[in-house]
Amino acid sequence: MESEGELNIIHHEKGDFLEETIGKLLAVPFQHLTSGTLSSAFKRIPPESVERLKKTFEDVEWEGDIEVHLNHSPLFRQLKRLFEKERRASLFSRIVVGLPLTVATNIFSKLTNANNYNPYTETVQLFNENIYTNITGVALAEEIDQTEEPIKREVKSLLTTIPYFLSSIVNWKAKERAMQHLSPEERNEAFQYLATGSVNDIIIDSLTLFGVLAGISTFLPDFDLSTEAELGIAGATAAGIYGYTQLIREPDELGSSIFFDPNKEILLEKNKKKKMKDREVFSLDVSI
Repeated sequence: MESEGELNIIHHEKGDFLEETIGKLLAVPFQHLTSGTLSSAFKRIPPESVERLKKTFEDVEWEGDIEVHLNHSPLFRQLKRLFEKERRASLFSRIVVGLPLTVATNIFSKLTNANNYNPYTETVQLFNENIYTNITGVALAEEIDQTEEPIKREVKSLLTTIPYFLSSIVNWKAKERAMQHLSPEERNEAFQYLATGSVNDIIIDSLTLFGVLAGISTFLPDFDLSTEAELGIAGATAAGIYGYTQLIREPDELGSSIFFDPNKEILLEKNKKKKMKDREVFSLDVSI
């Protein structure tokens, strides 16, 4: 049984007024500073990135029709895709979660040029000129698309909509997938960007949680959260120290890192071959 999906990548020469003005400006603190891609600030994704992304994911057997937009986030096109019958998410989740998510993430992406994947429309929006962050964006779509069990796919889709720690779980898996598509040299180069983004995300998440707890304790004096707040700061500090020590490590000849385990890749290749063999057997049984 062959895959019925495809990866469609659309390059926009430039974005709309918001994306090219406020979006480019706010992308500096919200995107480039936290991911270590300041050299990509105020730049657009070049047309040649289309072929690079296609080549990177050419071996993926897509189950859904994934659409990737470079330099632009088309709201009405996504709303139309949200209610097309072939969408893999259930109609209920598309209405309850997908509709507000599509509007909210579209506006946020326009205002901050944020890379984003919407699992309810199966649409990837990419603004960062850095190819490795863009590969990770498509890898997030792959992570959810390749999840065969409907319930697990729904859970992963939902996790991408929840800020902070829960969405980080799926994003981490996406970075692992992205690394599998790269050469050892590329993995070592990509690691600097992916790890910087992850470490900063953990620190920001921890400090945000601390701020929320501090706010609750202010309005509810009897609700003592000092210990939890201290743990939050300690967690952010520990994550930062560990993460930045990883960033200054010596490059590995296999590109090994917290995102890439060569032994795990071998296991994934074995599972992929077994899956392809099972599909061939299934096709043979059907033809008989």
